[in-house]
Amino acid sequence: NDDTVGKMMGVLVVRYGHHNEKNNNQQQQLGYLKAYSGTLPTGTALSSEDEFCPSLYNRFGQDGFYKRGEEDLNELTRLIEQIEQNPERKTRRDHLTSVEESCNERWSAAKTNGKMMQKERRSIRKQQKTILDENEYDALDERLKQEGAAIQREMKQLKSQINQETQDAQNAVQEMEHSLKDLKDTRRGKSRELQDQLFNQYNFLNANGEKQSLLPMFANTPLGRPPSGAGDCAAPKLFQHAFRKGYEPIALAEFWWGTSPTNEVRRHNLYYPACRGKCLPILEHMLQGVDVESNP
Repeated sequence: NDDTVGKMMGVLVVRYGHHNEKNNNQQQQLGYLKAYSGTLPTGTALSSEDEFCPSLYNRFGQDGFYKRGEEDLNELTRLIEQIEQNPERKTRRDHLTSVEESCNERWSAAKTNGKMMQKERRSIRKQQKTILDENEYDALDERLKQEGAAIQREMKQLKSQINQETQDAQNAVQEMEHSLKDLKDTRRGKSRELQDQLFNQYNFLNANGEKQSLLPMFANTPLGRPPSGAGDCAAPKLFQHAFRKGYEPIALAEFWWGTSPTNEVRRHNLYYPACRGKCLPILEHMLQGVDVESNP
């Protein structure tokens, strides 16, 4: 299928056999193991004769914790999408925008009018200062002060009204947004817990028979935890199967097979080294006890 993105495939040459005590003969021979990274594209069927190395843990078992956890996450996702797609959410957000625009316009108009009235009172005082006698001017000045105070009270009342209208509109929006945030936080926490539980199922062997799980392997990496898909690449599958069977790894090759992906450089039938982000911390453990060439 030309529309299906290809896969990274791996082949590990191994030595296997046993020592014959009768004739002191090493009855060993070379063979190979094969594996693919991740899972195969949807619709690809493999028979038992294909004999690819298995994953370290089958997360898709019908009765496994991962399937149940995914169902819980899917339900949370459904609830999140229900709120995100609710027309009422858009109505409330649009109403808030409308209220904010209206309040800004009203407040701006009130300030402009207040400044204009203040300028007018100042002009009246200046004009009447030389015309009116002292008592008449004092009466005028007091009246103008009262007008100014009345405008200030109106401005204060308008500000309070605007704040209340805005707050009511914001509360209506935040009611739905807080529910949405709580659901997203819950989903994020449950997803991390499920991922950590999954990581704990991956226990990697090395040539010395020592085991280690994913979380401590990635503790000192920049992320501090394994990336998604760690442990499902071809190389860890190959070495794990080899060590379980007691085989001795001799040589490893990984190559891309199929259509190139859009987000990274991978070309059909070309060889590539093991990835650093997902595989390096794993292979540093798995290759302990194995005679390997220096990293070029």
